[in-house]
Amino acid sequence: MHTTIHNSLQFCHVRVRYRLTHVLNGSHWSKGVYSPPQNFSPSHTAVASARRFYSTAQEGGAAKNTTNDSFARVFPRVMKRVHNLLFLLFLSCFVAAESATQDTNSTLHVVALSTVLTEVAREVGGDRVQVIGLVQPGVDPHGFDPSAADVRKLEEADIAFASGLNLESYLDRVAIATAGKTNIVRIGEALPFIRMSADDDATPNAMHGHHHGGHANGKGEREPDPHWWHSIDNMIHATGLVRAEYTRQRPAWGEDFSRNAKLYQQRLTALKEWGASQMSTLPASSRHFVSSHDAFGYLAHDYGLAVHSISGLSTESEPDARRMTELVNLIRREHIRAIFAEESANSRLLQNLARETGVRIGGALYADGLGPADSDAATYGAMYRHNVRTIVESLRSPSDDTSK
Repeated sequence: MHTTIHNSLQFCHVRVRYRLTHVLNGSHWSKGVYSPPQNFSPSHTAVASARRFYSTAQEGGAAKNTTNDSFARVFPRVMKRVHNLLFLLFLSCFVAAESATQDTNSTLHVVALSTVLTEVAREVGGDRVQVIGLVQPGVDPHGFDPSAADVRKLEEADIAFASGLNLESYLDRVAIATAGKTNIVRIGEALPFIRMSADDDATPNAMHGHHHGGHANGKGEREPDPHWWHSIDNMIHATGLVRAEYTRQRPAWGEDFSRNAKLYQQRLTALKEWGASQMSTLPASSRHFVSSHDAFGYLAHDYGLAVHSISGLSTESEPDARRMTELVNLIRREHIRAIFAEESANSRLLQNLARETGVRIGGALYADGLGPADSDAATYGAMYRHNVRTIVESLRSPSDDTSK
């Protein structure tokens, strides 16, 4: 705060000297050139400070320099205008300093483009932030398209958190529509990610380093999996990224953000330990399953599962007849016990596959975000527990260890 005021006053000191010199040296003066702008409404504190500061400067100048007195006798009207100019400039300095201080202490306005990031943003920010979640629970983010009202909210926000990795295909359009004013933080692109391809099956590829943009195109090309939140390690890292961005914007509240982030990360760590204990009850022969689309690569990577998906990384992709035939043969060959629907996806293809193979549908998983407030997946922790329980209970055979 003190640094901000000091910098503002230092700037104004140079500004006052520059304009005063121009006036005294006979520069053109026209009525209204230095009049205050419309809607100029400084606070009482700024006015009082400017008056005290200006009076001190005026008295000091009068004691040291008699030139002004001579000038005032010859050009009284000009000197009056100089005095008015000085006061206005001093006032603007204090108003600027006061405004800068308010900006660094005001509530952060945040927009989140996924239900998971909405929770993270609120948990880390606490009462220091106001978070708007544009993508509502139960809405498929792959098909979400922001309205004109949504774009206005993004333009007005201090920060917009996005999953990244091409999950939100509209981000470039938003940047153009808002003329680059929106500070979009693409969380997933700062996390270790998994690359998948249309030809991949079963266990996903190893985690890669930070992603630096680019979109996959062409059949069979590997592309980054944007469903990074199914790895708790990624969630812990993402929490740290949100904290860092908040602290960069409002450094005075850094300790609050750090404390909130630490508490949330501790809950995530406990959740990870619980998930590992649940998955440990599954034998290696029971770790294959089929999902609607390719959204569980991170979960599979963390717990040594083998996931086979009907569709690709997006719910909007459709499998061809060849892919469906491959899955029928795979289910029979590997004796896969269950296939899983998704809460936000069309289950028609899954039901056809179940009829063809005789395999049972194990339940519905939350692949692309949190569920509604009245569901058993209203929070990240609840969603994660639901998915793990549904998978374990559906894949475990009666002869397997049933301990929980």
